[in-house]
Amino acid sequence: MASRFNVGIGGHSWSLPLALVFCLLSSGAVAGELDFELYELTGKLYSSQQVRGRSDTQYLVVDFFSLDCKPCKEAIPEWIRLHNEYEKQGLSIVLVALRRESSRAATEAVKAYFRANPVPFPVVIDKYGLVAKQFHVIDKGGAATLPKIFLLNSEGKKIIVTDETGAIGKLPWK
Repeated sequence: MASRFNVGIGGHSWSLPLALVFCLLSSGAVAGELDFELYELTGKLYSSQQVRGRSDTQYLVVDFFSLDCKPCKEAIPEWIRLHNEYEKQGLSIVLVALRRESSRAATEAVKAYFRANPVPFPVVIDKYGLVAKQFHVIDKGGAATLPKIFLLNSEGKKIIVTDETGAIGKLPWK
């Protein structure tokens, strides 16, 4: 059976064959621009627009995750592998941490986890879930659907929306 990906275009989602996804990547047929600014665990302001504006960035993976989401944590080694393998081909990755509560203890738990499990790319905290709402990861009732991964092109347009880390790794980066 051919690999399929959930693709978000123009506010709609479809499950498409891999070959069609490659056509979408090359044609630029994508939805609206998605930009955000959040603070990294280090306190530095992260801007998706600045990252996308670099000449060495062709694609940006935005992975929404939570420490209480087992598949989210299990995906981190794969993100590290993809970062190491495809960063030079223009792939940038950012993990967006969602918290059940907006307490200092929840922030410290995220910081402690990544001190013990460092990653070579930015981790930002979406304290109030505003970016997750912008990306429609959180519904009106406040429930998050995780894991949720977005692949944006250099213009900030959504190319792929998936809950499968391996889907991003199968794309033609070279």
